[in-house]
Amino acid sequence: MAEPLFGEVLYNPTALIVAALSSSNVYGTPVEVTRFDTADWDYEAMNDELMSGGLITDLLSIITKVTGTIKEASINRAALTVLTGDTSSGSGTTPNQVNTMDFKVGGAGLPYFGCILRFEALYGANVLVGMPKCKLDSTPAFAVEQNAFRRGEASFSAIAAGTTSNSPIRLRSHETAAAIPISQVNFQAFFTGMFS
Repeated sequence: MAEPLFGEVLYNPTALIVAALSSSNVYGTPVEVTRFDTADWDYEAMNDELMSGGLITDLLSIITKVTGTIKEASINRAALTVLTGDTSSGSGTTPNQVNTMDFKVGGAGLPYFGCILRFEALYGANVLVGMPKCKLDSTPAFAVEQNAFRRGEASFSAIAAGTTSNSPIRLRSHETAAAIPISQVNFQAFFTGMFS
């Protein structure tokens, strides 16, 4: 049996970076989602078929978007601001600091953002997966129970950022593990060519 090539066998998701996306396709300052736990995604398609003579003669299946879920275990206010558009404000000094975040409904709705995930891979490789144009389906769910950490979960959709590139997702495998793009310039550069 042949050994897999670098970046083909993945494990542990180790980082998730998000950045607000403006109407001019420019990202804001990237923010790490702390206590990031899991991410999953799937592809959604529209399907059709033609029939003639009592049998199906042709099939049509066109991928239209990516749908997925992000799970985390930290009320990371900076990341929530990117994901929901809601803002927080702080006052006081240690040990009496107070931070207030009001979650809104109605209005303009949830904003677009881009995200990049990092996964570890065998043999010192890693894989970066980026989605240039995403939107949460709703504000992250909130659940707390006895003797357990609070965990949040949010579903999202990702669409192609351009009608020429037609790509809602980019997977980049690195033979030698690469850092996740945390600066605004590097985050923007990761998606070069996807907005056309």
